[in-house]
Amino acid sequence: MINESKLMSQQIITLLVLLEQMKFTFLMTKNELDHLLQQFNTLCVTEFDRLQTNPASYQSIPGYIAYFETFKFLAEHPLSQMDYGNPLHNFNLLQTKLSNTLITIDFIK
Repeated sequence: MINESKLMSQQIITLLVLLEQMKFTFLMTKNELDHLLQQFNTLCVTEFDRLQTNPASYQSIPGYIAYFETFKFLAEHPLSQMDYGNPLHNFNLLQTKLSNTLITIDFIK
């Protein structure tokens, strides 16, 4: 279970790093974010699918519910290239959600 808790923390940290890369790319280069968005969405869907395949084995892990709900939200609401509004606002909201989940996982351990 300790390894699963570490894996959960690592997955969230990976997503936070990807969000930082997206923010940098958007602010500094104005390049298309498609490859980073695709990488982010793929990781979210893959992890959510993994959680759904064997939910009973994860339910005893501290912070599992927050982790599951976060990935459920991310899988159901994938990031996409925005032509309107401020993408940084969305990135910051997701960072807050992921950070809160990480705190929950680490706090409950």
